[in-house]
Amino acid sequence: MGRIKWHTVLIAMLSALLLVGAVTTASAAKKKNKKAPTTVTIKAQGEDLSGVVKSKKTKCKKKRTVIVYRQKTKRQDPRKDQKVASDITGKINGKYRWSTGNTGMYGNLYAQAAKKKGCKVATSKTVRVLPK
Repeated sequence: MGRIKWHTVLIAMLSALLLVGAVTTASAAKKKNKKAPTTVTIKAQGEDLSGVVKSKKTKCKKKRTVIVYRQKTKRQDPRKDQKVASDITGKINGKYRWSTGNTGMYGNLYAQAAKKKGCKVATSKTVRVLPK
């Protein structure tokens, strides 16, 4: 084997550094664009519906629109299910709460924390509300 020239070694080292820098930058950008996990709950007291939006990021809880749907089939499908009410969260006793008041609605209902930049959409479990 012949002698390795210093500029060949230098080019190889610079190439490796550029590759590491590109991978690090891509990882940082991916983490920065990651949407924050969010949850939403629903509770029914008669036909009054309410719940809480939770997330580690305040912007994902604060002034978050929550839409209540009446589930038409066995599975939740916000694209096809009937929208029956909505509210925007407000901070009460340290939690970001929503409440529709008396909707007059019954059946299988669930809540969805609507799309918000940097936050994941969240859907509650389904609750059964019986007519009075």
